[in-house]
Amino acid sequence: MIKKLIYILFTIIPVVAYAQQVPIHTLYNDNNFMINPAVAGYNHCFDIRLQSLSQMQGFSSYPGTQVLSMHSRISRLGKYDQSGIVQKTSHIKRTGRVGLGAYVFNDVNGPFRRMGGSFSYAYHLVFDRLNNHNLSFGLSLGIYQYSFDQNIDDLQLVMDQAVVNLRSPVVMPESNFGIYYYSTKFFFSFSVTQLFGDALSFGKSSPDYFHPPRLYAGAGYKMKMQYDFEIQASAYIKSYDTKRMQLDINPRIIYKSNYWLGLSFRTFNSLHYSVGFKYSKFSLAYTYIRAFGAVNTYVNGSHVFLLGILLNEKKTIDNYL
Repeated sequence: MIKKLIYILFTIIPVVAYAQQVPIHTLYNDNNFMINPAVAGYNHCFDIRLQSLSQMQGFSSYPGTQVLSMHSRISRLGKYDQSGIVQKTSHIKRTGRVGLGAYVFNDVNGPFRRMGGSFSYAYHLVFDRLNNHNLSFGLSLGIYQYSFDQNIDDLQLVMDQAVVNLRSPVVMPESNFGIYYYSTKFFFSFSVTQLFGDALSFGKSSPDYFHPPRLYAGAGYKMKMQYDFEIQASAYIKSYDTKRMQLDINPRIIYKSNYWLGLSFRTFNSLHYSVGFKYSKFSLAYTYIRAFGAVNTYVNGSHVFLLGILLNEKKTIDNYL
């Protein structure tokens, strides 16, 4: 079984390295902060999310990714009423314009392992306080380590010798930039991940893999229905270079703002089925991913679990976006 997994990994490794260098960028549907640092602090609370992605189920040693993220709006001390005027008798409001965030991740894909983290800074501007229209800009900086495990049995039977020559971990920088326009009903998002690109070398005799910046442009809208139902629809266009683009379409139905069912279609890639609920400060979500193509002959799909905690939550922006 392990030989079959390794064979698949090295059959698709050029595509994986080229199109999905950091798998955490696929987890944005339940956590936009993973692809856009401008999201940090958008929901005026301390937002903590733990996500786990298990890919290629059906193998004894399947790829997996774990991510812990957190972000919050930084409060500006003072007592304000709804108009923003200082009132000694009113409650303290979170009126700061700065959002801070961070995440750490661990990704294992056969003999390859990536570990890293990133710190984000966002600045929020209010355009329409009554309808809660906001614009934010964000920048994140981080590092990750790319390492290789040569202790897997029979590894050299299916590997290029240049890959085996990789002896020590490679540490690489990470930088992302984003713009986020949002309100209680809609959002627009634009971000660039791996802002300056990067190159990865598998030993002296192999050429470098160069990973160009990835562009993400998306929008979403929420519409209220009868009987406490809401429909949220969003779409993203992702560009890996001038020749490769991908469209994600993500409809979701929500009941009483606490329960949701979703379906996501990613062109030439996969179909995602999701379900989740929110209770008090906690939220839990599950997504099943079914990939397209010949790989389905060997695998049973992928699974994503999300545990979220919202502290000091304000009901101005819906936190499931």
